Amino acid sequence: MRVDVLGLQAFISIAERGSFRAAASHLNLSQTALSHRIRKLEESLGTPLFLRATRQVSLTAAGTILLPRARRIFEDLGSALNEVRVDVREGNEQVTVGVLPTVAAHCMPSVIAQGAATMVGSAPATIAFSARPSGGWRMWHSGST
Repeated sequence: MRVDVLGLQAFISIAERGSFRAAASHLNLSQTALSHRIRKLEESLGTPLFLRATRQVSLTAAGTILLPRARRIFEDLGSALNEVRVDVREGNEQVTVGVLPTVAAHCMPSVIAQGAATMVGSAPATIAFSARPSGGWRMWHSGST
């Protein structure tokens, strides 16, 4: 079975706002596009989800059953996407080390090489070198791209 995510989103919006007009405005859709999404969802389920009146809609028995489950689906999806974003952000950490120029020139290449060797299997890393215009300190940046 194919899940119609846009149809479920439209369904939730209409149910929460009580009208196609308000839901269409909230979703930045035309009422025609919103009606099309709901029609597709109802056809795929084989049952109407709304009782339509002139200016208001209410849920059918099927709509009443579907609404809490559809909300839970979107909550779970949102949680899953947030977990993935956190994992990705945690993998994109940067390390900045300030050292004297003599240390930077003589010691840091081997320190960075050893650090890179321990990151095998991790996300790809980039290392950038920059020197302060005022002289004295050099900065090494190591982080994932």
